[in-house]
Amino acid sequence: MAECKLSSTPMENRLNLFIKGEEKLRTKQSYRELIGCLMYASLTTRPDLTASVNFFSQFQSCPTDEHWTHLKRILRYVKDSMDAKLVYYRNGGKVLEIYTDADWANNVVDRRSVSGSVFKVFGSTVAWITRKQHTVALSSTEAELTALCVVVCHGLWMQRLLRDLDCKTDAPVTYYEDNQSTIRIAEDSKDFGRLNMSM
Repeated sequence: MAECKLSSTPMENRLNLFIKGEEKLRTKQSYRELIGCLMYASLTTRPDLTASVNFFSQFQSCPTDEHWTHLKRILRYVKDSMDAKLVYYRNGGKVLEIYTDADWANNVVDRRSVSGSVFKVFGSTVAWITRKQHTVALSSTEAELTALCVVVCHGLWMQRLLRDLDCKTDAPVTYYEDNQSTIRIAEDSKDFGRLNMSM
């Protein structure tokens, strides 16, 4: 891949590879090994790879040459973005800010949504999560609410960690969520049909 054609994105938008391959079509390429290498990079220093690596990881049981071709696109993206890096500021923004989002039923096989979150401490990105939700959401609001619920749990843990490190966390944590229905449910404690929440 040293002389490969560069790519500005790690995977195609709305890529539809949701059917796992048959055993007779299994690729002879080192698919799992490449997933392992990319997983290490995505967990340690490259949050921009997390969603695509998460997507391609689900095909490890029986990847085909088509899966391998699409997976190599991540390497083409890495080659194009070698200068991308995380920057840590000594004195940045708020103590803790958390961004979260979810797609809704994008997987045509199991219809489970994918959640994504980014955690910033003093304006610097310190953690990130991308994972498939455990249940099938019946609406985009439910998918976003599930993602927000999970990220709030992680946010509480991160607040305690900062407190253990003698970092003052008295200021309220800011959560960024773009779904208006989810924001309304989180702000209002009234009964929303099946969702009876009091925050």
